[in-house]
Amino acid sequence: MIFNYFKIAWRNALIHKGFSFINIVGLAIGIICCIFIFLFVESELKYDKHFDHSEDIYRVTTQIKGSQNAVTSMSSPPIAEAMRNEFGEIETAARLWRLPGVVQHLVKVFENDKLQSAFFESDGFLVDSTFFSVFAYPLIYGNPAQALRQPFSIVLSEELSAKYFGKENPVGKRLLIENAWGVYDCSVTGVFKHHTRSHIPARFFMSMHSGEAGQFVLQNQDWVGNDIFCTYLKLRPGTNPQSIQDRLSAFFNSHAAASLATAGISKTLGLERLTSIHLNTLESADLSPRGDKLQLFALSAIGIFILLIACINYMNLATARYTRRNREVGVRKVLGANRSLLIRQFLTESMLLSLLAWIIGLASIMPLLSVFEKFTGKVVETSSIQMGIFGSLLVSMFAGILGGSYPAFYLSSLRPVEALKNRVSHTFFSNTVNLRKGLVVFQFSIAVALIVCSLVVSQQMRFLNKSPLGFNKNQKVVLPLKTIGAEEKYPELKAAVSRLAQVKAVSACTAYPGVPSFAEMQVFKSGESMNGSKKINLNFVDEGFVQMMGFELRHGRYATNQFASDTAGLGGWMINEAAVKVLGLTPQTAVGHKFKTERNKQVLEFEVVGVLKDYHFESLHHQIAPQGFRITTVSQTGYGYLIADVQSGNWHETFSAFQHTWKSVLPDIPFEGRFLDEAIQQNYASEQRAFQLISLFASLAICISCLGLFGLASYAVERRRKEIAIRKIVGASTASVTGLLSKEFLKPVVIALCIASPLSWYLMQNWLENFSYRIQIQWWVFALAGAASIIVALLTVGAQSMKAALSSPVNSLRSE
Repeated sequence: MIFNYFKIAWRNALIHKGFSFINIVGLAIGIICCIFIFLFVESELKYDKHFDHSEDIYRVTTQIKGSQNAVTSMSSPPIAEAMRNEFGEIETAARLWRLPGVVQHLVKVFENDKLQSAFFESDGFLVDSTFFSVFAYPLIYGNPAQALRQPFSIVLSEELSAKYFGKENPVGKRLLIENAWGVYDCSVTGVFKHHTRSHIPARFFMSMHSGEAGQFVLQNQDWVGNDIFCTYLKLRPGTNPQSIQDRLSAFFNSHAAASLATAGISKTLGLERLTSIHLNTLESADLSPRGDKLQLFALSAIGIFILLIACINYMNLATARYTRRNREVGVRKVLGANRSLLIRQFLTESMLLSLLAWIIGLASIMPLLSVFEKFTGKVVETSSIQMGIFGSLLVSMFAGILGGSYPAFYLSSLRPVEALKNRVSHTFFSNTVNLRKGLVVFQFSIAVALIVCSLVVSQQMRFLNKSPLGFNKNQKVVLPLKTIGAEEKYPELKAAVSRLAQVKAVSACTAYPGVPSFAEMQVFKSGESMNGSKKINLNFVDEGFVQMMGFELRHGRYATNQFASDTAGLGGWMINEAAVKVLGLTPQTAVGHKFKTERNKQVLEFEVVGVLKDYHFESLHHQIAPQGFRITTVSQTGYGYLIADVQSGNWHETFSAFQHTWKSVLPDIPFEGRFLDEAIQQNYASEQRAFQLISLFASLAICISCLGLFGLASYAVERRRKEIAIRKIVGASTASVTGLLSKEFLKPVVIALCIASPLSWYLMQNWLENFSYRIQIQWWVFALAGAASIIVALLTVGAQSMKAALSSPVNSLRSE
């Protein structure tokens, strides 16, 4: 009997090829979207949960109140050891440190004391010897309890170990690590298995007490400054973290009250659960890009809505198709079929189509998986795929049951005489028509809302790309000086680059726009103390940097080596208008004003020589911060980057010239140049990805909705073909017939527009709050989205309406 159910279901699917195709394809697309969105959301929610006892691991946060307020995920050097000693609930603690100003490390691989290769590697961290006691990384080679106990010990990720040493055990091998902090002759003591779902994107860990960096850690035990360490605590099982949180204020004040009073700031400590770090919303940046709760919510909602649209299509078309099968029901009943048999038959047909859609969707997942992983940067686990497959199977079965249940239960209740005479209840017919119209409204409400969202995101992205930044980002080449050796060679490299025909000017800085890393200075006016100090971010630059980058001078002059006072001591500063405002001055009165700061308990003085017009050194997510420039020499502070202003029509040739010049000066260091505008654009990668995702899903939602609309229009034309024939015979024009049929389906689309507009406006207003500088949503966005949806719906329905209007009345009335 079951075989006969499937056989009849298959025959009916072949008879109604168009309906079957629309049902299967629409539901398959919905299933594919839903699975991929599930994989993304599930990956974001599982960050750091793979660590043993992850629920007992916390990170110390710092809230600072002073001239500028901030909440950071970093803390001061002595906090970890002090908390471990004074809180009995803490089992162990460890610090993690990303060296300030070091984006990449130069790693030199040796074999028998001979240099084999050199690579630039990012995401290297200095950690305490207790780090693997807090984070139970599985080690492929080495002993986690001993791996980081000795200075100059390094533990590599599995990926780096394979890259440097192939499949052999690398323990005991030699690596030379070079960066702006020094040179570290390290011994490999272990290899860990890296997990992608972690807020710590580590490629290697090095002992905290190594070289100059280790000396800095030992010598800097200030409780108030140097909030540059991530401090992790592993609590004893069963500990209530709130009991520690309640005592943190007293603990911190007992160590730092006097220093805080001198500095004129207030600091409090907090605890952040490990598993909530990735989706937390602290103001400061983290070790890796944070997740976005709003984006996850939006994606989850979009996935559910697209699946609902697909299921609605399925139910709409199933309901429409089954109302044409009354006579079949009558014949079956006359031949002895009972009601339960008919119900099973209709449900089997519906579920067969839904299972076919699930199989097609499933077959499409694996080929698209690599594209998904490349786009999102996530590695999908087998268990996640299995959960997605199982969930989508349940959804498809549910859609099949729901799509076939309403007409099945009604049609199976008809008496044979009613069914054979095609006497469908007017109530049933009206109910199904109203249900279908309501579902069409729901479909297009979602589709229109997604179109509006994609338009707003596109506008904001265009605004971010086109907004004046207060300097010239175009035609600038950035050459990172990532090691002490590279910094020492800066004068020679500058001279060599300056000789290139394409180069107009060359300078250097400790930080360039887009990736700021400033020295923070607490400054105060003469006659005042640190209690009234204000924080200014200071960038050390070579002479000519400010002019080359096009920062506009508002008052005063540019600092220059021609004035001895500009380079002596703290020198002469060029500050922006935001700094002037914080200091309580005007651009006119700030020039020539002298300020002081404390460094190593010494009071130093500097003078403001120029005020620059405000500029966006950071992304437009942030308000313009108080900043300044001071010219120095490479021997005084070192530079992080060489910047060249170039003019060229052949960028490939220009880059080749830079690479050749670099190799002639620094043959042992790999070349890694980039364009400044591309680096700045990376600040908006998350928004760009959001725009691509929303645009993709908006397109899919419209496509699925139009598939359903096409199917319903086909059904409506078939149902009214005799009416259309009679209208044509009595003189109706093709245009009037087309308009009559199209109007029936355009009304729900217009209603959907009215529903979607206020909803999408509210959602996008909330999203735009993430930007300090943003667009205003214009009325024409809703008009464009509405016009696009109406035109698409009109084309979809109009094609079927035109076909019906042009058909011969004789063919439609022949059966009469």
